[in-house]
Amino acid sequence: MGGHTLAGKVRRPCKGADCDMSFIYTFINSEDVARHCQEIGHRFTPIQSAYLIDHSYRHTLGEKHRAFQWVAEHMPDEEMLFGSEGRAAVREGRKSETLHCFLEKYMLLQNQCLDEFFNVSESCVYKCSVYECDCDRGIYEGVCESDCDRGVYEGICESDCDCGVYEGVCESDCNRGVYEGVYESDCDRGIYERVHDPAEEYGNGRKWFEQEGYYKTAEEALYAVSADRDREDRNERVRVCKHDINQAQRCISVIFNLDKAVTEIEYDSGMSYEELDIMLRLEEVCFVCPVPFQKGDIVCAPLSPHAADGPFVFLKTWYEGKTAEETRKYLKSADSSDMTAYGYFQDDQYGCKGQIYWECMHDYVSLEYYRGSFKGRKRILKAVGNFLKGELDLGHVLNAYHIILNEENADEFRKLLGITQEGLCLAGLRDDIPKGIP
Repeated sequence: MGGHTLAGKVRRPCKGADCDMSFIYTFINSEDVARHCQEIGHRFTPIQSAYLIDHSYRHTLGEKHRAFQWVAEHMPDEEMLFGSEGRAAVREGRKSETLHCFLEKYMLLQNQCLDEFFNVSESCVYKCSVYECDCDRGIYEGVCESDCDRGVYEGICESDCDCGVYEGVCESDCNRGVYEGVYESDCDRGIYERVHDPAEEYGNGRKWFEQEGYYKTAEEALYAVSADRDREDRNERVRVCKHDINQAQRCISVIFNLDKAVTEIEYDSGMSYEELDIMLRLEEVCFVCPVPFQKGDIVCAPLSPHAADGPFVFLKTWYEGKTAEETRKYLKSADSSDMTAYGYFQDDQYGCKGQIYWECMHDYVSLEYYRGSFKGRKRILKAVGNFLKGELDLGHVLNAYHIILNEENADEFRKLLGITQEGLCLAGLRDDIPKGIP
């Protein structure tokens, strides 16, 4: 089968409006931020547009490549003066690489990585993990549908079926997903184990859960997690890693959505320095993006792996309160990890549950208003937010903090007793209840 030539088979992502860049807003992870930028008429530069396209968690790689091509055809070219390569060019007095040239190389490298990823050999195995949420959050509504076919990466999966089979790859005759001679699982298939991931450090209620077992193809790995998945969780993603036992340092990781369409390719340690520079170049972008949030608003970033623990009380973004000169100096040496928002977060660790602390998160463009419920200790966030808005005085918020913590701690202690409801009533830990009511 021929190589993946998405860059050469591009279709415009918008119809009849080539001079209108409004479709860029659909690549912003937060619908709230996208709507705000569109309402105030904020326009992004070509490099900023490329960053938003690349960092979209909802779009497939095919959609991103089509959008990159649109940027190259309809937006001005500009030098990439940021990052190590850009700063080196400035120091040496030479012309830096331009965005259009970079995008061409970036798409080519991604297509090459996909070819290698799906090229099955006897020495390779695949392993998968699922990025899912174990906390309460609302459904992310209002996500635009693309005019192009949803999630169909040419030559990988068909949109009209649910198989996601890569053309030219045979189906295995052996037990589904088991790579003979490498690893046999003694437990039931589909058990997820907690594994360390940077997302655990930043937190956002989501973590990568690694599934046991090795697989002969990427399709078998995807099939292993396709059964009994929560189709309502539109933000769930699956990471499939290809390991080559003949090249210990080589590992290609590809992120899929629930439709088994490729959304992202992660760099690996086996890449050359030049390849790594291309794969990570857009990570070195930092810019000012307007947001609608005010001090005291409760926000969250359910799509971002770089968000802080669950919802939090918004204070400000990194650029608020800075002068134009201070902002310019900040941007000169910043990268995407410096696109921070500050606020009051809530600890959910055992022994510290409910405690409030000041912190920042590193992807403020993905923030959205929290539309979930305020149950349990989350009620404290509501009190803190209203205090910051001037709607509640300090005495009330401190009293609310202690009352809510005491209520929740008492409820947990009751559960730890491990006795029946009748026993709780006899112990005076619960009001007497009529017979027949649990």
